[in-house]
Amino acid sequence: MSMTNPLFLLVLLTTLVGCGGGSSGGDGQAGGALDRDPPVITLLGPALVNIELGSPYSDAGATAADNFDGDITANIVIASNVNINALGNYTVTYNVSDAAGNAATQVTRMV
Repeated sequence: MSMTNPLFLLVLLTTLVGCGGGSSGGDGQAGGALDRDPPVITLLGPALVNIELGSPYSDAGATAADNFDGDITANIVIASNVNINALGNYTVTYNVSDAAGNAATQVTRMV
């Protein structure tokens, strides 16, 4: 079969287009595999923290890991309503998404 045969060229072109040409376009793919798994957030320290009224509070933080992006701890968004000058139950929340847009399950700490 000749390389200039139209059927051969059609099969070759279809194969290259179907496999994406074997490259990663920075769209959540690595080596052609789609990133569909969300990252995982892990609390540092306990999930429940008790402090004395008026005592300083320093959050222990969390880490985040993703199967494609690796350590994405620096991307964690922390929201906290802790008021050390008022009695109450307060929540610190941690959220992160990977480069493909997969959101981790939100993790919380009660203070």
